[in-house]
Amino acid sequence: MINANTHNNPASGDGPTPHGAPSGWQGRTAIVTGAGQGIGYAICEQLIRRGARVVLNDSDPGLADRASCQAHKEGQSQRLICRHDAARDHVVQAGFANP
Repeated sequence: MINANTHNNPASGDGPTPHGAPSGWQGRTAIVTGAGQGIGYAICEQLIRRGARVVLNDSDPGLADRASCQAHKEGQSQRLICRHDAARDHVVQAGFANP
């Protein structure tokens, strides 16, 4: 989740970057839930543009796979997919325990 106090603060240099300038997301990894479409995917696009590696999480494997392919075309160097239902705590915990 993006914390407005630390990760999207213009004073921290993490705001929109003109002309592809580096941002505070360069070299960082973000996990975005609901990344298969809509707002979740739009967040992925913005993070990729800011230099982050993005793990696309969606409970629908088809949506996650298509979004990952699109993210790869838009500049993500690796296809990073996590197909878990983020609404279920035990599923998320198991996903992190067994990479």
